[in-house]
Amino acid sequence: MLLAIVENAAPMAKQIELTILVVWAMLLGGLVGIERERASKASGIRTHMLVAGAAAIVVYISEEIVAIGGGDGSRGIHGVITGIGFLGAGAIIQSKKGVVSGLTTAAAIFHTAAIGTAVAAGYGIAATFGTVMAILVLYGIGRFSHNHPLRPERRTELEEQREQ
Repeated sequence: MLLAIVENAAPMAKQIELTILVVWAMLLGGLVGIERERASKASGIRTHMLVAGAAAIVVYISEEIVAIGGGDGSRGIHGVITGIGFLGAGAIIQSKKGVVSGLTTAAAIFHTAAIGTAVAAGYGIAATFGTVMAILVLYGIGRFSHNHPLRPERRTELEEQREQ
């Protein structure tokens, strides 16, 4: 049984390449996750690392299956997108008062899956840049938008301060 597994194993060079790509994807996903963790969100470093790593594995193996003459390479990406849709839906919560939260976290999870997909598809530099942009959006724009006077809750807070 063990001999059959070894005989059917992918070449060592391919396995090492996949391992490096998964580590790269997970490190990038972890950087996005650090920001979510810092913001005390339910999905943090571990979730984002796992999403990026899983996306990289699925896409890489899908490409390898196509390379040996089987299947459609886009199926792996479609599978990642479908799976991330379920995770994202789980991250979005609507309170009894109708307030929706978790949209940014769901978007960050989706973005992290795209990062892992890009790394596995050979677009690691673009994925790295996408990670930097995600952090800038989550941290930089997040700080600005939460304090912006156009936000309804911020407007109410400012109005209360003016009344005092």
